[in-house]
Amino acid sequence: MKKIIFLLLLTHSLHSQMTFVRSLDGWNIWSLAYNFNNGSVYAGSTGSTARIFRTTNNAVSWDTVASGNGQTIFSMAFDSLGNMYVANNNNGLLKSTNGGLNFLTITTSVFEGSAVLSVACSRKGYVYVGTNNAGVFRSTDTANTFTNVLPSLQVIVIKTDKFNPSILYVGTASATPGPNGFYRSTDWGATFSANLNPNKSVYDINQRNAPMEIFSVATTSPGYVDRSTDGGLNWINISSGYVFRGLTSNFQGVLVAAGNGGVFYSTNNGATFSSTNITSSSTPVIYFIGTDNWQYIFAGVSTSAGGQNGVWVWKDPIVAVRNDSYFLPFEFLNAYPNPFNPKVRIRFALHSESYVKFILTNANGETVMFKIERFQTGINETEFDLRDFPSGIYFCKLESQNYSKTIKLAYLK
Repeated sequence: MKKIIFLLLLTHSLHSQMTFVRSLDGWNIWSLAYNFNNGSVYAGSTGSTARIFRTTNNAVSWDTVASGNGQTIFSMAFDSLGNMYVANNNNGLLKSTNGGLNFLTITTSVFEGSAVLSVACSRKGYVYVGTNNAGVFRSTDTANTFTNVLPSLQVIVIKTDKFNPSILYVGTASATPGPNGFYRSTDWGATFSANLNPNKSVYDINQRNAPMEIFSVATTSPGYVDRSTDGGLNWINISSGYVFRGLTSNFQGVLVAAGNGGVFYSTNNGATFSSTNITSSSTPVIYFIGTDNWQYIFAGVSTSAGGQNGVWVWKDPIVAVRNDSYFLPFEFLNAYPNPFNPKVRIRFALHSESYVKFILTNANGETVMFKIERFQTGINETEFDLRDFPSGIYFCKLESQNYSKTIKLAYLK
């Protein structure tokens, strides 16, 4: 084996302040979404002149995809087939099979006449829609038909679990007639728990890299940041006094929140927050790792004319600095058992502490699981549990810096 000498550097350029640069100017932005199928980002604006914007080059430039039919673009989501779904308020749910070039409108009559406020996707054609006062509707056939699975709630946010696609998290706010709080499903949205964090107007939910660690923000006075370490079953209040409507976390686990007063970040698990250079009212904030191996945070600002309205971007490189002409951050060792049922373990060796990204796809190329984990130097393992998936051939792609390895897996029930 060749001797490999390198220094791995994960940059972390917060310094004394996280600084954003405005990318899309002049629009009040209420929603942002990352399309993991092709690496593009979409932004949705508010009001009678609402638009859907798209960037395919990490905010270097934007193009206008579509109008919102005079209704605010409250939320957007993408499934593993590349279908796009848009929560378009009183206009209903929009669906596009070509990246937003054309849309099919699913009217509010499908949702008991209630405006559509949020949308999320899981695998196997599952689409979840949150409404103004009729609760959550679930589709198991890519939005062709819907069933009301959590009625009589105003649903602001729906998130699927990063590690288990059968788990769903729902936040409700200013609900009439139902109560505010947090609800969880562990069976693809067929049934839901009782309210697990009552009397909180939950506006956004973020799951960090740990499978059971979840944060939520609530606009209930005086504003709450709550944390759960058991998948949302129990909650503790971390801090208050922050009226946030958006929440995400970056590669290093730094929490970034948007709300009244702008965009803020926390390096101590939400106990305190520091301000950024965005000081105008903000709502959406998302994080992703770009195809260029940079990490990005996009924030949307909606404020009066002449303010900071638009899309703002923070980016930071994830790069390897090395003193030779080649770089091999890890070696794949084996996958066992293979064939497997229902769990498979991926074993590999790291030459230095590093993050590794795992992308599990089926034989059709659809992403069924995705996770990023940090590992120590030496031999490491990670596990996938496919008990809720059909048997067949799967592919697992391991990525670390500029190295990748794809392995073939056989799932036999």
